[in-house]
Amino acid sequence: MSAITINATDNGSGAALYAVTTENSPLEFGWQGKNIEITANGTYYAWVKDAVGNVSQDGYPFEITKIDDKKPVITAVDIPDSWAKDAKITLAATDDGGSELSKFAVTTTNTEPIEGWQPSPDFTITQNGVYYGWALDGAGNASLGFEFEITKIDTIPPEITGVTVPDDWAMTGTITVTATDEGSGIAGYAVTTNSSHAPTNGWQASEQFTFGSNTKSYVWAKDNAGNISLAFEFEVTKIDNTRPVIENIELPTEWTSSAKATITAVDTHTGIAAYAVTASNAAPAEELWQASPEFTISANGTFYAWAKDGAGNIVSKYFYFSKFDNSKPEITSVSFNTANTVATINASDTGSGIKAIYADGVICGNGSYTQYKLPDGTRYIKLKAEDKAGNMSDEMTVRVPGWFDVLNTLTIETVAFDADVTTATITA
Repeated sequence: MSAITINATDNGSGAALYAVTTENSPLEFGWQGKNIEITANGTYYAWVKDAVGNVSQDGYPFEITKIDDKKPVITAVDIPDSWAKDAKITLAATDDGGSELSKFAVTTTNTEPIEGWQPSPDFTITQNGVYYGWALDGAGNASLGFEFEITKIDTIPPEITGVTVPDDWAMTGTITVTATDEGSGIAGYAVTTNSSHAPTNGWQASEQFTFGSNTKSYVWAKDNAGNISLAFEFEVTKIDNTRPVIENIELPTEWTSSAKATITAVDTHTGIAAYAVTASNAAPAEELWQASPEFTISANGTFYAWAKDGAGNIVSKYFYFSKFDNSKPEITSVSFNTANTVATINASDTGSGIKAIYADGVICGNGSYTQYKLPDGTRYIKLKAEDKAGNMSDEMTVRVPGWFDVLNTLTIETVAFDADVTTATITA
């Protein structure tokens, strides 16, 4: 609706009444004062009548273009899909009346607002709920309320309910965080060394964190709306990443055919859990570890002693062993003097060397060479050699040369006995 005012002059009785028509002909009825309301856009004609009834000769043409009686229409509300601490929405509206959209409003009831209008269609909503969007055009026409619902606002921080810390010693320790959130759900976790302020980076989706050293730290939880929990203090105390120390490897100093190596190792945190001995510097396979520090060495050569602590840290130490000998010695030669009263005996050993030579179970010489005086009447001797590792040679039986060797060169021709068969006479 548009209110117009007609101004006119009359040189006689004066202008008295006025009228407006849509055609260029005056009204017979409907004359009124000079202030007239027009309800539609279009071309009109203004008329004036003086006090004695004279009507203006022609209507005064004018055009109305600024009337708008059509309500704008809210067509949509752009609502975020993601969780947030607030929701930034945008009203979309159209106006077919011509005066164009001028203001917007949002209310919590379906009642046209009196105040709260703003030029921008963008609004920030801080609580979940049902709302109504409104549009106002330049002519003052207000739209109907457009209902929409906000459901993705979360302003409540999550809560950390616990942290599971490993009970067993290990080289690393993994904690597990338990947290709850009543709104948007847990989005990530972070760990800091102080609780003065929430972290700005270092967030991760996993609720597990692995540490390589003992620590007192703080864990935080963040929900999908960006709310951050209070800091939750925890302490990791069962991490041991310090290797044990091998202090000594005790080895036989004398030759032996059964060698034992004993490892002495210490660990200040978790203690020594297992030992191993290998011929290479590669870490031992699991089946090679044992609880006892004693090992049997069955060869000479380079070895590595290993110790493992209760957390799994391992250390090795090189050692060389050269006192092992499990090979038998050997009697290599036996000879006699011309009177066959002394035996000369030689023995050899490829490892530790000859310790002693035995004749008939008694030591007859030390070392690899000896001369043995035969007891009177000895016809056979049994010889053995022992090396420095305690290995014994196979027993050798040797016949002592003597008068009976002549029997090998004689031919017996006759044998005669006396009458009593007590004496034999042999002819050779």
